[in-house]
Order: sequence, then structure tokens, then C-alpha cells
Amino acid sequence: MKKLCHRVPVFLAFLLLLTIVAGVAATAHARACAHTFEFERGNEYLQYSSSQHKYRSYTISTCTKCGYVEEVYGDWNYANHNSVVHDGGHNPNGTHTYKTKCSACDYIVRLQTIPCEGPPCIAPYSLEPIPELQ
Repeated sequence: MKKLCHRVPVFLAFLLLLTIVAGVAATAHARACAHTFEFERGNEYLQYSSSQHKYRSYTISTCTKCGYVEEVYGDWNYANHNSVVHDGGHNPNGTHTYKTKCSACDYIVRLQTIPCEGPPCIAPYSLEPIPELQ
């Protein structure tokens, strides 16, 4: 039992030393690499409310040599939804569905189902006015 009591602290000390050496080695490698980065830039969107979404820009830099990754995110901003009508297709019950979605965050602003004589749908109905007919 006495031998076991002496081995536990030695094992824990060895484990601590191993952890420190591994951490220092990774940091030293990252500092020693003359990084050559590839950049990915974009925007991240989240639905905030029925009228707005929030968004932020981001940059993800990846070293092509050692694989080191660095992520930088901007502050959250707010904007109104951009409504775009998408054809949801013909339904088996004789109706046609249209989805009005935000082009940025994919929030469904409006879902409308109207009667349809198809399939095939002779002329899918548009929920937005056609300029030639006004």
C-alpha cells in the first residue's frame, strides 16, 4: 500500500509534465511556421423576429502549411427581412403553395396556398404584381 501511495504523486507529476510539454510544443510549432493563409469571408444570419434578422461578418484564416485556424467574428447587426417569393409546387389536394422567404436568413415570412387546376399547373399564380399588366 505504501508503494502505491508513492507512485500516485509521481504519476500525476509525469502527467502534468507531459501536458505542459505538449502545449509548449504546439505553441512553438505555430510560432515557428511562416503562415501562408487562405481566407474564407462571409456573413452569418440568424432570424431575430418576424420582421428582422441579425447578421455578422466573419473571416476564417487557415494556414496552408500547418493547418492553424484563426476565426474573427464581427459584431451583430440587425436588418429587415428581404422578401422573395419561391414556388413551393403543386400539392396533391389541388392547391399550389408559395413561400415568401427572406433571401438572407431563410425565414418564411408568408406561406400561401391557393387553388390550382393542375397538375400540370397551367400557369402558376404569382403573388407579386406583374408590371406588364398594371
